[in-house]
Amino acid sequence: MSSDGEREQHAQSLLRSVLSRKSEDLYHPLSVMRLYVEIVDKWRDSLTQTQKISLKNVIDEAVASIDKFRQTSRFRNLPDLKKRLEYASKRLV
Repeated sequence: MSSDGEREQHAQSLLRSVLSRKSEDLYHPLSVMRLYVEIVDKWRDSLTQTQKISLKNVIDEAVASIDKFRQTSRFRNLPDLKKRLEYASKRLV
């Protein structure tokens, strides 16, 4: 986790651009989004307030990206990932 969350925001921007391409394989972007949940699970208590705010913003962007994604039938675990991200975001408040 970067000190100000800049790297994570850049990563989310890259993920968002891949999600917007309808023909791309989304396995890797969705796997990266799962890492956000793991970061919260493992390091939430050791993150600074700045890092928590930044990570929460990135997670909220990931949820918004999933909401806009129209190929939900291709990924059965997408609803579960969305729920896990939403829960992780709430834990950072």
